[in-house]
Amino acid sequence: MKIWIIIALVFSFSLTSHAYTNTQPVPRDQAMTYIIKYSGSTTNAGKEKVLNQFDTLIRQHPDDIALRQLYSDLLIVDTRYDKAITQLNIINQDTQVPSLKLMECMLTERIKLPHNICYRDVISLFEKNNLKDFNYLLALHLGESPDFELHKRDWLETHTLSDEQKKSYCIKSQGVS
Repeated sequence: MKIWIIIALVFSFSLTSHAYTNTQPVPRDQAMTYIIKYSGSTTNAGKEKVLNQFDTLIRQHPDDIALRQLYSDLLIVDTRYDKAITQLNIINQDTQVPSLKLMECMLTERIKLPHNICYRDVISLFEKNNLKDFNYLLALHLGESPDFELHKRDWLETHTLSDEQKKSYCIKSQGVS
């Protein structure tokens, strides 16, 4: 059950940047087959085989950003964060999708590499694209930006956060902290 939740969460990042991709369906269909095989595999050897097949597919279609993104998602599920970061670096060189750069920073932080520079890059991408959504607020928070409190207040004036979101940002239920 836990693996399905993780897979759903990871692939939700893929959907946020789908508009930035332009690929042929054949490699993606093959990639989805690999994802299903990986999800159904009960052995490490089976999962390793699928990851190797996916790696071969990436080598055959190195310019397919959507394919590379699916591969990075599968690497994240398999906790191969360093390899996922490598794939996200390649994607981010070409696309500059803020949500994918945010994922790269979160993984960088996860494996204890310096992350504040990465989050500054994400914040810059959001601002360059004039996107001030929840992911922008998240990047400000995770990057320990001094602008976070100001943007948090602005966000709370125009949006309603769930109790879970308030807990994530250490926001009291009565209002802005």
